[in-house]
Amino acid sequence: MGCGAETSWEQTFYDPIELSDGRMLRSLRDAGHVIQELPKRTQNRPEWPAAVGALLLVVECNGDPMLTRIGIMRALNTAEPMEPAVPRRKRALKSGANGDTPILTGADSGASAVP
Repeated sequence: MGCGAETSWEQTFYDPIELSDGRMLRSLRDAGHVIQELPKRTQNRPEWPAAVGALLLVVECNGDPMLTRIGIMRALNTAEPMEPAVPRRKRALKSGANGDTPILTGADSGASAVP
């Protein structure tokens, strides 16, 4: 990349990254090795090239390892399925006694169940 800074794979993360198999990524070198061990299919997911780009930027420009940590954490956490969104239900409107004033019904009506 040509930043002119000294290249250092030995920079350490402020907080090591714990992998699901129990291994810890403590340095940029550890992160590089783990990324190289990933199956090609995983490496080609959009999150991983971004993490690799951040890793190389930090190594070649002697940047803050937090940038790499963020990229790796995002890539690791996108593999987990997101909880499906629960569809929101609209509250039903019911005509009032005289027919022209709507009354909220259902659990969201705010009516108290206390006698």
